[in-house]
Amino acid sequence: MNSLKAKKILLFAPCYFGYEKILVEELEKKGAEVTFVENKPFIHDSINKGTPWYLKFLSKKKEYLQKISKGSK
Repeated sequence: MNSLKAKKILLFAPCYFGYEKILVEELEKKGAEVTFVENKPFIHDSINKGTPWYLKFLSKKKEYLQKISKGSK
């Protein structure tokens, strides 16, 4: 790999077994200035809607809201 001296790198990656740290370290060893941004799954994306955990979350939310509304009467 050519020298990355004085290059700025914006790295988007998930935190996964520390691989992101190794990537940043290696890029910095090559001379790059690295900015790391953790890429997290987006909770409210259209892919996750309808999955069992999402539906379970929504059912718990309804229960919680019902308890609150009963308690305020």
